[in-house]
Amino acid sequence: MNSKLTIMSIFGFALAGVYVLNDLFYAFSFLIIGFVFIWGVFKNKNIWYHSSAHLIVGAILSLVLAAYEVIRFLSNILVFIMEDGEFPLFNYPIIIYGVISYTLFKMEMKALKDKKNQIN
Repeated sequence: MNSKLTIMSIFGFALAGVYVLNDLFYAFSFLIIGFVFIWGVFKNKNIWYHSSAHLIVGAILSLVLAAYEVIRFLSNILVFIMEDGEFPLFNYPIIIYGVISYTLFKMEMKALKDKKNQIN
């Protein structure tokens, strides 16, 4: 569990560093996502699902950011079609990070359901 959170937080901080010179919105977003993931590493012993909750929330934030990037790209394609201009660039790292986050989200939800079935 903690290894997933640590890896995702490292990728989040790395992407924040990459985007800090190009786009502050993405840099700030990845910084927040990285902090959400890293905060889940420090377990709260009173709450057994603490790290799972941080993984799920960080993954949802990553998915929202990936959806924003897809919508931004599609709207820029519409501008490209309507006016003559430069073809818009697609930020692949954001989408890849969103896909990885979605995969971890599904794995974590499955693990929580299995844990719930073990309790019952």
